[in-house]
Amino acid sequence: MKKIFGGINLTWPKLIIMAFIAGIYTAIMAMLPIAKDTSFSDLTVTFEVWIFFGVFIIMNSKSAKDSALKCFIFFLISQPLVYLVQDVINHSNLFITYYRFWFGWTIACIPMGFIGYYMKKDKWWGLLILIPMLLLTGEECAGYLSKTMFSFPRHLLTTIFCL
Repeated sequence: MKKIFGGINLTWPKLIIMAFIAGIYTAIMAMLPIAKDTSFSDLTVTFEVWIFFGVFIIMNSKSAKDSALKCFIFFLISQPLVYLVQDVINHSNLFITYYRFWFGWTIACIPMGFIGYYMKKDKWWGLLILIPMLLLTGEECAGYLSKTMFSFPRHLLTTIFCL
């Protein structure tokens, strides 16, 4: 776990490739009928995987500024790509309709990435910085646990991921 959260040299080319892969994969999962209402399509509508990406980027950044910029660029590439790929393939208007919501979160990545970098200092405030993301992930987990219980095994992987 230490390797994943702080032991990777996250260069700009690696970050950009990761953003393209995440955006394209998410778009594909959103379009595949077989993935509908499963753990594979959950990342298209909820935060848990995107929180993981954000923390991964923050923990593998070299400075607070590096963290803020890398988080911003990752989400600036991956999120629009989710909708643009679907628009090109399905001739839809998802980018204009849905990206407005995600654009706000993309802008918020700048201060969140900057402040989030201070989680790495192993001080008491690191937990305070992480608490909002833990609460959001916990809320997602509770919702998916309920869905899993009532339509097992749907969303089981998402529930386990959140835990």
